[in-house]
Amino acid sequence: MYKGNIILISPPGGGKGTLAKQLKDKWGYTLITTGEILRVEKNSDSKIGKQIKNLIGKGNLVPDELINHIIQKEIPKTTEPFILDGFPRTVPQGEFLDKITDVGLVIYLEVTDKTIQERILERGKTSGREDDLSVDIIQRRIKQFKEETFPLINFYKAKKVLTYVDGEASIEEVFEMVENILRIWS
Repeated sequence: MYKGNIILISPPGGGKGTLAKQLKDKWGYTLITTGEILRVEKNSDSKIGKQIKNLIGKGNLVPDELINHIIQKEIPKTTEPFILDGFPRTVPQGEFLDKITDVGLVIYLEVTDKTIQERILERGKTSGREDDLSVDIIQRRIKQFKEETFPLINFYKAKKVLTYVDGEASIEEVFEMVENILRIWS
């Protein structure tokens, strides 16, 4: 069974958070969820929090230098292998991460644009997140993913640490596929 650090990559609404929680609950990974960290900071009313609130509310990504700083503070707090949910989102963030820690497995959850939009709008009914309620913002987030985050797929493919999972499958099927990957990954 693979016991190293893991990165989860998917478009917004692709299932990263659900999968990360399942892996944490069953296998004891430490979960570093940048979205949650940013939401806490956003609600803190600090100078950085106000900057984050303005960016996230418009569906934009937080600048590399700011999120890198936040991640660099979070990783040393972990004693167990961790799962990164929501970081890195750009190749420069991936390069930064390589300088501060080792990651031996990157799981890319493949999901169609149609499914992403449906999932996020459904989540928006209960999440209270303003960026989950607008089709325009969701479309901008999908576009940003394709432009800024999707290049990470080739970045990690070249490092031979990337695997693909069908994110269109049911929650249970996705988890089963990932458990099978963890059993054989070395």
